[in-house]
Amino acid sequence: MRGRGSELCRPLPTGSHAQVQLQAADPVRLAVFPRRDRHDCYQHHEYGVLMQAAWLRKQSGQAVVLVAVAVLVLTAILALALDGGAIYLDKRQLQNAADSAALAGAELLMAVPPSYTAIHNQAMLNLLQNLPGTSKAGTACSASCPNLKTIGIPVAGVGSINLTAGYFVELSAPTSYTYQVSVWHTHPVAVAPIHGFQSTITLAARATAQNANLPYAVVLLQDKPAYAQWSNFSINGTPGSITMQGGGGAGNRGGMFSNASIAPGNGAPSIIFSPGTDQGDLWAVNESAADRTALNGAGVVQGQHTLSPIPLAGTHLDFPNYPEPVPPAVS
Repeated sequence: MRGRGSELCRPLPTGSHAQVQLQAADPVRLAVFPRRDRHDCYQHHEYGVLMQAAWLRKQSGQAVVLVAVAVLVLTAILALALDGGAIYLDKRQLQNAADSAALAGAELLMAVPPSYTAIHNQAMLNLLQNLPGTSKAGTACSASCPNLKTIGIPVAGVGSINLTAGYFVELSAPTSYTYQVSVWHTHPVAVAPIHGFQSTITLAARATAQNANLPYAVVLLQDKPAYAQWSNFSINGTPGSITMQGGGGAGNRGGMFSNASIAPGNGAPSIIFSPGTDQGDLWAVNESAADRTALNGAGVVQGQHTLSPIPLAGTHLDFPNYPEPVPPAVS
């Protein structure tokens, strides 16, 4: 172990103003005057060490602030990674469940007349299989869904059919050939509340499926609203009639659909669903009063499934807008 004097202070030549080099672990250069004794050197060393300690304490306060800011940034990144990823996966699962249920329900739209109970039941069963922890107990579909076009009409922004586990549903058949499923989920978030965000977020998904296999033997499309009530189906002759054959079962029933109006021929019968009864129906979007009166004449329409009204109210089907065929060449 070195002596205190030789370790701490190094002698310098006498003369004018000079400096002393301290030999501590963290040296501090201090200005001293010549002819100062070794005791002065020790005093300057102690003063320098005290100043250095004060400076370090000041810097440690700044480090606390930097660490706090770093923690906030890191937790924000963690929230984005964990909560954001979980929300994305939940949203994807929700949309897949809605898509699958809409397709399942739309399969039964072609029944004549449609059974909304059967349609909703099939869609509901599909949802319960794809949404974890769900149950229909205690809902409108607890035993069997009601025979209504729309069930679970939203209340406070979410469907009123509560499947538990935070899932809410609305099921609807807005038209005779489309089926819609809307699903909401109250998703819990884990890290975001640390930064003052809410502890849950409501996710929503909606899917609409269309059944292209419409239950019509004849489909008549009128794409010009100005002619909406023109008879785009008319039977000429006295008597004049058209017969649509059916296989006798509910799945084989056919019918006629018009975007405009259906006019029967003169005399009776004019439109026949065969064989027997309960074979099909007529639908019209814009049936004129004159055509309706003629269709409802005694014996004019025979063998239909729905006795009244004739025709049933239809929903406008979009015209496919196919290009007109090229006229034949003149020979």
